[in-house]
Amino acid sequence: MSAACAAPCYTDDSYPFARFGGYLRSMHESSSPQRKLWGSDVSRLPCTYRQALTHFTETLDFIAPADLPWVMGRSVSRLLRWP
Repeated sequence: MSAACAAPCYTDDSYPFARFGGYLRSMHESSSPQRKLWGSDVSRLPCTYRQALTHFTETLDFIAPADLPWVMGRSVSRLLRWP
């Protein structure tokens, strides 16, 4: 399982964190969407929660719409056996 948690914390770039996209693309292409999860770590974000969320759901064009539910929560739900 790979996690993209608090991604905005790892760049000096401002929203939509365009320079960081290559790293996230490499991580995304390394395994299936069922083995990835998104997390905000809202306690230390250098942006709003909404920006951290839409960074993945709206600006990362390499994540297919069908893969977004897995990345944004379904994979962790399955891992933890949450209904």
